[in-house]
Parts: sequence; structure tokens; C-alpha cells
Amino acid sequence: MHKTNTLVFLSLSMILVSPAFANHQFHAPAVYSGKREFPFAKPSCSNKNNSGNGESDFSTVSPNCGDTITVNTRLTQDLNCPNTTGFALKVVGNGITLDGGRFHINSPLASAGIYVQGNSNTIKNVKVNGTQAYGIFAYDSPGIQITGSDTSSNQTGIEIYAENTVMNNVMIYGNISRSNAVFGIRVSQDGQGSVLSPQIDSNDFSQSGSYAMYIQATKFELSGFSFNSFYQSLNGVYLQDGTFTIHDLLMSCQQIQNHEISVDSAQSVVVKDVELSTQLPPEPSQEHTGLDLYKCKTFEIKNMISSNQDVSVKLETEGGVCTSGTFDRVHFLDDTTAGIMVVSYDTTEYGVLTLADTCGGGESQEVGTILIEPGTLLGPGSNL
Repeated sequence: MHKTNTLVFLSLSMILVSPAFANHQFHAPAVYSGKREFPFAKPSCSNKNNSGNGESDFSTVSPNCGDTITVNTRLTQDLNCPNTTGFALKVVGNGITLDGGRFHINSPLASAGIYVQGNSNTIKNVKVNGTQAYGIFAYDSPGIQITGSDTSSNQTGIEIYAENTVMNNVMIYGNISRSNAVFGIRVSQDGQGSVLSPQIDSNDFSQSGSYAMYIQATKFELSGFSFNSFYQSLNGVYLQDGTFTIHDLLMSCQQIQNHEISVDSAQSVVVKDVELSTQLPPEPSQEHTGLDLYKCKTFEIKNMISSNQDVSVKLETEGGVCTSGTFDRVHFLDDTTAGIMVVSYDTTEYGVLTLADTCGGGESQEVGTILIEPGTLLGPGSNL
């Protein structure tokens, strides 16, 4: 990670060097860039099409560990699979509903408690806890719905992964996915696959060990009206590769420890009517960051309030990705060390960065300043 020993503070009216921060070190965000590695063989998808979701359409036969479900099925008892190392259950086909009946799938050695592949399948009312990898894994599954389920205390609670298809109409709502070692939910795409505008609403992703939500998608809207909880997670939300809109979001009550919102390699980012704040001390060698934009081509931040941060907004770039954007009515309050930090890790120049009605408040004189790391190049027209 990149570090700096001397920071130059550029305020709106003057340039100064702050002795108090001469030895303060900031760190680039931990950026996940690894290709998805399957810890198991991927089963092929059946072309079987099952229609109908009425009560009489559900199988009354309880599945066994490792079974592949191809018809609508409701669990009638807990499924205990202490020695299963692949999938405890597989749902393969189209239009299939697995109703867990609020029973548990216990499979501590499994790669996933439930594996899903196909179109328009539904997983609901199931409890999958304590697996060494994924609670529910949906692979190349357009129209997947996961609702009313408990996927807490796994490595990752819910995994949505597109490799060979466009996954649209994805709906994840009303689930409890707490205390997972890495992610509450991860949505990702690779190869020829893509995920388009997944709907993720009214879920509890609190106390996640890395990020509560990791979303790599072509397009995604993060809204406070979605009522997802990230409470006391190490980091809040990670967005990667697409076009993102973040609005009407109150993060001050979430108590995120390190980074509240991180955006990586986005085509465009719009942030509007957002409040960022934290109440917890960061991990050693880490920093509190409200909004971190890494290699994002364009951004617009409007009507945002940030307080109690080491850095409220951090811009980072390298590799020739020219970033341009606007700050409009952005306010930095209370114990904020740096309002805006601008970093280039090589010779990449920034485009036009514009401030409009952006200011600081509180007791610290440094609040509302712009920190520019040595070596950062601002392109022609930048009016910070």
C-alpha cells in the first residue's frame, strides 16, 4: 500500500504545511482484485422447466445431503450434513422454489449450504449457518430470489456470481446475514457474465468481518430507502466496476470501523443526500474514511455531510485513469482531519475537480481543507 510522510494542505485560500501531520500516514484502500476461484466443481445446468408454486406443487419427500432438487420442495425437518464437503443441497433448473420451512441446514464442511443454478428460482425461509464458505451460492441465476432466510456465521452469507450470463431481476430481501467472517453478501461478475441492477432490500448484514456488502455489478443503486443494516461491520459497502448511484443514505448510526463506502474502478458515481459519520476507533494502521473513490472516471457529490473522519472524501487514481468530478454543497463537520484528500500513485493526472458551496465547520482549522499528496498532478482546468 502507498504511504506518504509529508502532506501538503491546500485550502481554498492558502497553501500551508501542517507540522501536526508531518508524520501522519494514510493508506490506500484494500482493493479486492482476485478472480473468483471455485473451491468445487460447478455442476451443469439442467434445461428442465418447472412451473407452478401452489401448495400442492411442493414435494413432501425430505431431501438427503448432497441431493439435487429439480422440483418445488419444502423442508420438513433439519438437514444435518456434518461430513458433506461439496454442496449440502443443489437447486438446478428453472422456476424452482426451495422453502426451508425455517429449518436448519447444518453443513460445517460444505462449500455451500445451498447451490443454485438456473432461471427464476426462489430460496426462502431457510437457515444456513456455520459453513466454511458460502451460506447460499447462486451461480448464473437470472431472476434469483432469496428471501426470509438466515445465512449468518458463514465465511460469506450470500454469494451471487455471474460468469456466462446476464443476471437481471435479482432480488435479495428480508434476510438475516450477520457475523459472517468476510462478506454479508457478495455480488460479482466475471468472464462473459454480468449482474444488472440487483435489488437488495431490508437485509441485516451487521458485524461483517470485511465488508457488509460487496457489489461488483454493471449498475447498482444504493439507497437508504432499501433499509439494509451494516451495523458494526469492519467496513460498510464496496462497489466495483459499474455505474453507481448512492442517495438518501444515513451511515452515522451504522458504526462502521474503517471505510464506510468504497468505490473501485467505476464508470460514474453519483452521491446525493448522504450523511457519513463514525463512532468507533479504527483498526491500528487504518484510517476512518467516509467515501473512497479509487480509479473512478467521473463523480458528482451533492448535499453530503461528513463528520468524525480521518478523511471524509478520498480520491485515488493510477494507471492512466483520469478522474473528474464535482463537489456541490458538501460539508465537513466536527473531528474531521481532512475534508478531501487527492492522491495519484504514479504520473496519472486528474481532470477537472470543481468545488461549489463546499466548506468545513467544527473546531479544527484543517476541516474543509484539501490534502494533496506529493507527486499528485492536477490537470488543466482543475479549480480546487
